[in-house]
Amino acid sequence: PEERKVKAKKLKGVKPFNEFLFVSCYYHQLMAAYSCLGVSADKIISDHFFVYRYDAKKKRLSVEHERLLSARDFADVYGVRLVKKRKIGDLAAEIVRSIDGGCPAVVPVDCFGLSYRRDVYGKKHRPHFICVYGYDKNKGVFHVVDHLYNNDLAYKKRTVDAAELCAAYNAFQSGLNKSAGSGVVVLKKTAAAKDLGRVKRRDTAALAEKSLSELAKGVRAVCRAGENSETFQKILPWFVDFVGRVRWVKFSEIYRLDGRSRAARILADIVNDYRFIYGMVIRMQANGFCPREGVDKITARLKKILARERALKGGREVGHG
Repeated sequence: PEERKVKAKKLKGVKPFNEFLFVSCYYHQLMAAYSCLGVSADKIISDHFFVYRYDAKKKRLSVEHERLLSARDFADVYGVRLVKKRKIGDLAAEIVRSIDGGCPAVVPVDCFGLSYRRDVYGKKHRPHFICVYGYDKNKGVFHVVDHLYNNDLAYKKRTVDAAELCAAYNAFQSGLNKSAGSGVVVLKKTAAAKDLGRVKRRDTAALAEKSLSELAKGVRAVCRAGENSETFQKILPWFVDFVGRVRWVKFSEIYRLDGRSRAARILADIVNDYRFIYGMVIRMQANGFCPREGVDKITARLKKILARERALKGGREVGHG
């Protein structure tokens, strides 16, 4: 029995997050790792405030996220510190040491070499992150959280061959980690040192006001482009990406509200508007043509979205769950 304890260990409490796409796969894996240490997903979600950004030079609208707490304050409030390890010679040994210490890890990989990733295995090099929360030396596997396809909301607990995971990590470091900025993130439990109510957070009212101003600029730019079908065709690549991403952002805003509240109802209308626009622009992109009537419908919906976002200003319910 003593031997088995050394040969295999799995941290308890891991909960994959599949409610909606949140920022990126890194954050989904980070939420799974945090759950091993008793920090629920809503704490991470509530620490992010999404804002619109308009790039006047590129004439592009985007949506980005701002942290409401500093990384240090978040760690002090919830009692979990993130330790980034950029260069690891023996990944397997490092993970085993971390798990033995009660610490889950988030590991960057190249999906090209992961046999269970049916969308890209042996076909395409793609950066990705995996939450590792256990190991079994007898079977030669790691216990991980992952999904089978890109942007698939089906993160599950599964096992992966230890040698395969290590090879995918090494492939990421040698081929995809160009800036050497990404590394293995180990989550360590500490004593909570601060009370949330006494920690300084970002001014969400100021962020919302700035975001609304940026959205207004972006809507005007898209409407100007929409005056000519050929011009609108040129902005489709970035606009499709923007609309596809912002739909999920709005889900995260609804998630932390009372579903019966006025704000939640307005956000649900905004989601439906973006869904409508997304369906339209996907068809236009596939057909290589932007009919005048379709462009007019899109710009009209954008103006509705701007009006709804204005209705939300000053009434956003933001906070940590």
